Parts: sequence; C-alpha cells; structure tokens
Amino acid sequence: MTANIQTLENNRAKFAFEMVYEAKNVKELSQNKNEYVSWAKKIPVFIKTNGLGQTLAFMKSRNKPETNLMLKQIQKWLAKKQQIKDHEDLVEKVTQIDSLTYRLWSKEILALFNWVRRFAEGYLRE
Repeated sequence: MTANIQTLENNRAKFAFEMVYEAKNVKELSQNKNEYVSWAKKIPVFIKTNGLGQTLAFMKSRNKPETNLMLKQIQKWLAKKQQIKDHEDLVEKVTQIDSLTYRLWSKEILALFNWVRRFAEGYLRE
C-alpha cells in the first residue's frame, strides 16, 4: 500500500514539474511568469473556500494565458488519471459529476497543486 501511495505522489510530482516546465517555456507567459506562481498559490485556497466548480469557472472567466494554461494542464492530469476524456470541457464536466467524484477531483487537484506551487516558486519566481 505504501508503495502505491509513493508511486502516486511521485507521479504527481513529475507531472507538476512538467506543468511548471511548460509554463516556463510558453511564449505568452514570458513576461508574466509571476502570475503563474501567484495562481499556483491561489488555486488551492480558492478550491477550499469556493469549491472546485466555482474555482475552475472563475479561472476560465479570467481568460488569461496563465489560467488557460492551468485549465489545460488540470484537464491533462485528470485525463491521464482516466477521470475525463481529452475532448471534454473540464468546466462543463465538473457540473455533471456526482458528489463523490467531485470530492475526489478536488482532493486530487489540491494534492497536485501542492507540488505545482513548490516547483513554480523554485523555477519561475523572477
């Protein structure tokens, strides 16, 4: 059991590092890497305060390069975990899932962003 938890945590860390590496190399973020860092810190707080659905909808409404990238990355992570299909809209899908899945997704994204925040602070802070 411990090995499975460790493997999951390693996979989260690896994916989070890839998220930050991608953000580091996205041309649209070249001037605003600190915005990605800021959102990496905000997202867990927003999820805990407002819930996953409202957080994702707010991110989408911002329509900024950093939030659009993060939404795409969250979608990719959930697709990798076989929770959502690549072509599905993440914000729409979160309104259709049952409460157990909603809680599991919330917990998973919080765990992922624990790593994203750490890597973003280390690799993107200017």
